[in-house]
Amino acid sequence: RLVGRPAEALVGVPTAVFTAPPFRALVAAQIAADAERPYEIELLRADGGAVPVQVTGRRIRYRGRAVRLVTVQDITERRRVEEALRASEGRFRALVQHSS
Repeated sequence: RLVGRPAEALVGVPTAVFTAPPFRALVAAQIAADAERPYEIELLRADGGAVPVQVTGRRIRYRGRAVRLVTVQDITERRRVEEALRASEGRFRALVQHSS
């Protein structure tokens, strides 16, 4: 749903297919390093747009095989709130500087 494709259509598909090009090297490095810390990237939606997400992955054993379990969280709203906060802080700073 997050990228406009059914989950079944994503299973077994290389991550580069639905990762925005500027983030592909970062994703490859995170996978190669077996990194477990969260990181932020953008995924490509089926309609060609991008959605910002936070990704956390870890290696687990599943049916006797080592696999990478990944959770993906949509951070669109968080990004909107952060931008609104930056804009508000900028307006406040300008107000304080002009009133001194």
